[in-house]
Amino acid sequence: MNKNKIVFLIIGVILVIFFISIFLLLSKTWETKKSSWVENFTLWILQDDKNNFWNFLNEFKKINSSYKNATFNVVSFQNYEEYYHALIWAFLRGEAPDMFVVNNNDSSFFQWQISGIDPSIISPDDFRKNYDLVFSNDLIKKTKVDEKNEVEFLLWIPLWYENLGIFYNFRETKGKKLSTWAYVNEVVRDLRENSGKIWIGIWNGSTVYWVWDIITQFFLIDGIKNLQEATGNKMKSSISNYVRFWDENAENKYDSLFSELITQNKNNLDAFSRGDIQMIIWYPRLLEEISKKWFNKNFLRAEVFPMNSENWWNLLINYNYFVINKNTSSYQTAQDLMIYFTSKEWQKKYLELFNYYMPSQLSLVNERLEQNIKDGYNLKYKDFYNSNFELTTFNKGTKTIYDSEVSSLLDGKMNSTELFEIFRKKVLCISEKTLSSENLEKSCN
Repeated sequence: MNKNKIVFLIIGVILVIFFISIFLLLSKTWETKKSSWVENFTLWILQDDKNNFWNFLNEFKKINSSYKNATFNVVSFQNYEEYYHALIWAFLRGEAPDMFVVNNNDSSFFQWQISGIDPSIISPDDFRKNYDLVFSNDLIKKTKVDEKNEVEFLLWIPLWYENLGIFYNFRETKGKKLSTWAYVNEVVRDLRENSGKIWIGIWNGSTVYWVWDIITQFFLIDGIKNLQEATGNKMKSSISNYVRFWDENAENKYDSLFSELITQNKNNLDAFSRGDIQMIIWYPRLLEEISKKWFNKNFLRAEVFPMNSENWWNLLINYNYFVINKNTSSYQTAQDLMIYFTSKEWQKKYLELFNYYMPSQLSLVNERLEQNIKDGYNLKYKDFYNSNFELTTFNKGTKTIYDSEVSSLLDGKMNSTELFEIFRKKVLCISEKTLSSENLEKSCN
């Protein structure tokens, strides 16, 4: 081998070694970048602790190693109206979250911004088997693939629900039945005659927690399932049944506390805690607020919302469901989260972190019923549950307007049914204009 060949061979070997080294270095650098890659994914939630929700997402990251370095930005709003308007502005600025929640009792003005879930990923048929009928009715939609065929798909995922119940002072109602309004009326009369006490704190909207859902539950008792139907004799019956617990001239006389509570900036929970009334209506999460008021734990009990019959009725439920922003740049992440949300194991984890909710999955209901809602209290989830009642969503038209204005309306003392009809027409007018983009110049006042 001549000298030139040897030189070229040496140069060739050096070049091979050089390129291999460069390749290995680039590969190592790529792997380093890949392992340190961070995806920013934003979720907006409502009225839940964001630290607990982060803990829930950390469990997701543990079982999905590809997301171990992902950054989940969680924003938690405590007020639905503030959340609603912030979401509108976020969409207008092009800064909407990748996933967000919508309330079941609201007409979804964001429906055109929501991406459906591929039925091959989460089957609507499987969803029907695993969830209560109300969720299937609310959350499964259809779209046409051609003139003759339609396909079903799931738009949203619920993780929980809550329903109204009564919290009451066991000292005053020991041995009494409270499952129907007939029984409730007997207790009201007995307390009034024997002690002069006010039994139930409802009616005045400004002093009653979640008054908008309490009056809505009265509509459901009369078979009214949406605001459109809240008219005529059924509407009058619902409001009349509610009014009887307010009037100073009736047996309950809650209105006699109204001026004092307003002046002191107090509400029915304060009146309950200091013994001025013996019962309040709210969701199980109110237990956190009751505990802050130092109500005696030994005397606190609860039952599901009273009905006109013990056998069957419509029970209002409240829940927020997760949806995917159709403009997200991280659809795969959103889809993987939705799959995670539907798993039984991880819904249990969610309920451990948010312990005042009932599970949306049927298989988890029975094992939850015997559990205590909060340590130290004699209250179980079964106190808010009745398998004979049909879980029901009530379409409020525009929830933000319905909730805020019905509170003021229920402070009125005269012509309540006439005022409600005016209010009803206004809310439906705004809702219909917004959803249809028609008659936009028409005034709804």
